[in-house]
Amino acid sequence: MSAHPPISSPGPAGPARLGVPRAGWIALGCGLVLAAAGGVVYAAARDARAAWEPLLNLAVLVPMAIALARGLATRRETVAWTGVALGLAVTAVAGAFGMPSGHAAPDGGFGAGDVLWIVRYPLLYGALALLVAARSPRIDVRAVLDGLVGAFALAGLFALAVGPWLVDGALADPAVTDLRSLYPVLDVLALGFLAGAAVLNGWPRWVWVPLVADMTLFLAGNTVDIRAGLRDPGEPLGWSSFPLFLASAWCLAFAIFALQQTAGRRIVEPGPRPALPPVVLGAVAVATLLGASGAYHRLAAALAGASLVAALARQWLVNSDNARLLDHARREALTDALTGLANRRALIADLQAAAFRATEERPLTLALFDLDGFKHYNDTFGHPAGDSLLQRLGQALHQTVHPAARAYRMGGDEFCILVTGSEDPSVLVAAARRALSDRGEGFDIGASAGIASLPGDARDVTDVLRLADQRMYAEKGTGRRRRVPDVDATAALLQIVRERDPSLGSHTHEVAGWAADVAAALGAGHETVEIARLGGELHDIGKTAIPDAILDKPGPLDDDEWEFMRRHTVIGERILLADPALAPVAPVARSHHERWTGGGYPDGLAGEEIPLVARIVAVCDAYEAMVADRAYRAGRSRDEAIDELLRCSGEQFDPAVVEAFISVVAPERAVILA
Repeated sequence: MSAHPPISSPGPAGPARLGVPRAGWIALGCGLVLAAAGGVVYAAARDARAAWEPLLNLAVLVPMAIALARGLATRRETVAWTGVALGLAVTAVAGAFGMPSGHAAPDGGFGAGDVLWIVRYPLLYGALALLVAARSPRIDVRAVLDGLVGAFALAGLFALAVGPWLVDGALADPAVTDLRSLYPVLDVLALGFLAGAAVLNGWPRWVWVPLVADMTLFLAGNTVDIRAGLRDPGEPLGWSSFPLFLASAWCLAFAIFALQQTAGRRIVEPGPRPALPPVVLGAVAVATLLGASGAYHRLAAALAGASLVAALARQWLVNSDNARLLDHARREALTDALTGLANRRALIADLQAAAFRATEERPLTLALFDLDGFKHYNDTFGHPAGDSLLQRLGQALHQTVHPAARAYRMGGDEFCILVTGSEDPSVLVAAARRALSDRGEGFDIGASAGIASLPGDARDVTDVLRLADQRMYAEKGTGRRRRVPDVDATAALLQIVRERDPSLGSHTHEVAGWAADVAAALGAGHETVEIARLGGELHDIGKTAIPDAILDKPGPLDDDEWEFMRRHTVIGERILLADPALAPVAPVARSHHERWTGGGYPDGLAGEEIPLVARIVAVCDAYEAMVADRAYRAGRSRDEAIDELLRCSGEQFDPAVVEAFISVVAPERAVILA
């Protein structure tokens, strides 16, 4: 006990004050002196109990004095310490009524001594429980059930093994015998509750071992005393139980001293619940049930059954706790810690689950977003500000798309949404872009997006993720390896186009030249002009997979043929995405048949949702298609084609692009327009 500091210490000047723990040890020494004196008196006394019982009662008062002194010295635990003192006082007074033996009992079997003896249980042990609970963070319904498991299991075993021996040969009044033989069972219940709660909840040994020792010794003395009193109700009792009661009082004083030393501190730290003690206690209860027989054993069986019921209730709580912890761990594993959105692992799980339900009518649509300007923001304002921005944008994204779609953070400055219902994905993607945008003094945050659907664009989850990722980086204007596509990377594809259809090759060459000039007329940078040129060359690369019977059909196409024809945009995108160097051109191949007001294919984009270069190529492609001669018709004149472009401006084509195109191919018309 030297590891624990005393409650009080000597004052700075004058004679040293006697601290409460030191006073308790002095009182305990006095009790030992009284015990020795009791042994001397017994040697000369004929009535042994008359000789040592008063001294024993005085010995019980020793821990009572320690508890009372502590109760008077503290404010926070006065009620608990006073309860301990009163419980011990009641124990001493009950001894004067012949408790707990079978002597001095009234004919009816129940008297004032019995009342005092029963009162001592909640008073003494309840107060001790309050003291331990004040120092333990784990006293809850689980700890109570642990105590009940131990209490009923040990009480049932005691009733089975000791109960018949306790009443064997009893000559006392039957009512007295029935009542007094139950008191040891109450002692075992209290002992089992304490032991179960202590062992199963990790109480330190130096706290619970003295208490268990006190209760065990008291139980032994009580059992010996009651058996002797019931067998020889008219004879004076010997002193065989005296050392047990005295040792019990000494252990209780030691436990009280230990509890004094821990006032205001936690003595129990949360830890894992041991697995072996519950198994042992359950086995004890089962063994008791199997061995119970006869009238007296019904009590043992009932107690063992109660132990198993408490054990089942405790196991139910354990299972509930485990399920809750498992659910919490699963949610943490699927949640991004910074934004609270679902993470990449959750996305994969949701994709795999939704892929089985995706159909052409209700496709699965994935949109990946990468923030534009975030690195500059992080470098300028610092990482804490960057984290705060990600949190704000993540919450804005969730509030914007919920419940029509689910939002995710993929890591870094990448987000995504998953649309699995019948909602229009293009509307949600546009709203998500706005949610992931922010502007202020010194920064402008936007978002590049890549969209892919299943089963329309991809065959499986891996494919849809890859396509969406590639399209996102293509829109962002930078590939994984280089910013401007290498001209050499297009040579093989251009040759395939020329070999497949020489007229298609000349068509794309014309479109490429106009597209580059229009991009320059719109003030685009060198990189965009180069992408426009390559987009014009490769926008129809997907037609290499379309059968000649459809491409060269002299008459109009039927519905099935048109459906097949429209697939060339997605096919072209896939071909270009196969080489990261050509990834920036892929959105042109995919989106050059979208319409300014919506309703085009394959995504139904509208306005500035359509990539700029795709809008440029759409105008150039339409003009070249009108002026070129075909097998089934002659080409239109330049002015007729321009008139058609003007008619469709603002509906099918971007008006700004149409105006820039006219300034390139017919400058005199542009002057008139101006």
